Amino acid sequence: MSRYIALFIGAGEPEEKAEISDEVSADFMRAWGEWHATHQSAIVDSGSPLGANLRVAGDRTEAVGNQLVAWMIVEAASADEAASIFVRHPHVSLMDGNAIDVMELMPIPGG
Repeated sequence: MSRYIALFIGAGEPEEKAEISDEVSADFMRAWGEWHATHQSAIVDSGSPLGANLRVAGDRTEAVGNQLVAWMIVEAASADEAASIFVRHPHVSLMDGNAIDVMELMPIPGG
């Protein structure tokens, strides 16, 4: 079994996100909890939301924007199996353009 990181991509402008009602937010969090319980056996690390992004380049650090909003690590027999875990994840249906990128965590060369 290999481990895979799932990077949650958030779409929408801040104004659009602010328009999400408390009811929709509550339903979303309930659905996320149900999804999590269903896939608990594959989840290695539940991850967390992500904060602001600082980029270090050479001798400088700067604030930069991106669409990464959360991460999680799962274990699966293949990349396709890992990706299939997220097919009906509530995140992808909350807002048009939301997505989840799934990538294998590779061993460190020579490690």
